[in-house]
Amino acid sequence: MTPTLHIAQGEGRHIDICFTSSPSDRRVASSHLDFSLGLKEQDSLRWYWEDFLEHPNRNTRRLATDVEKQLQKLGERLFQRVFRDSEAQQIWSEAAPWLAETRIEIAVSSDSSASAIPWELMRDPLTGVVLSTKAAAFTRRLGVAAGELAAGASASSAPTAGKEERAEKPLRILMVICQPPGPADPPFRSAARLLVTSLASQPRTSLVLDVLRPPTFGQLSSILLEAEALGEPYHVLHFDGHAIIADIERDGTPAELPQGAGRLPLTQTRAGLHG
Repeated sequence: MTPTLHIAQGEGRHIDICFTSSPSDRRVASSHLDFSLGLKEQDSLRWYWEDFLEHPNRNTRRLATDVEKQLQKLGERLFQRVFRDSEAQQIWSEAAPWLAETRIEIAVSSDSSASAIPWELMRDPLTGVVLSTKAAAFTRRLGVAAGELAAGASASSAPTAGKEERAEKPLRILMVICQPPGPADPPFRSAARLLVTSLASQPRTSLVLDVLRPPTFGQLSSILLEAEALGEPYHVLHFDGHAIIADIERDGTPAELPQGAGRLPLTQTRAGLHG
């Protein structure tokens, strides 16, 4: 079983934290998240992630350096707010040694203040580790109900008790971002944000958005085959890239693909409009 750290934020500032290392070892804590971004901070982040990354130059490098320091401080502040209570700190002490093997799932309500929190910035101030870059996987899901984890559900589980069995499962999206660096490349964070924002406005209970790491054909095949084997295939494969698409070894020969990679299994066609 893959160790999983769930953080669920319902309406308002209530959050549930759960770390599952095995079917019989599961710890849950509840807390109050006292964190928000001011308008100036939001504008700085938007400038850095969009304008600066799209058109970097020497004149704005100093300002970008200041924003990067701000990102670190924001990540540390968010981490401290999430793991502020003793029970939450105990969960992190157990999860930290397994971080490289852990799947982190962030589940937030459709409330704009909740979805605007930069969860990907969470940073342990003691070690300097950024959780989203060191974890085996980092996902964010919209449409969580208050107390979801405390009730025993997970971000990838079946509907919780009290919900109708016929309720539609979350829309599962796999993002493949494979772009060489360059001034002509659009900032991938903008593409992801537009995708999530557009889907959040649809009449659907929730969605799961995963980012493929590393963005290679071999890893893509492995992830899709694993999802099919678990009975949770992806509904949408969103590819963001251009130029040559290849997965080669250092000597220039094609990399060996896993067994079954000749087909890329997605779920069956869903009803409704598709784009």
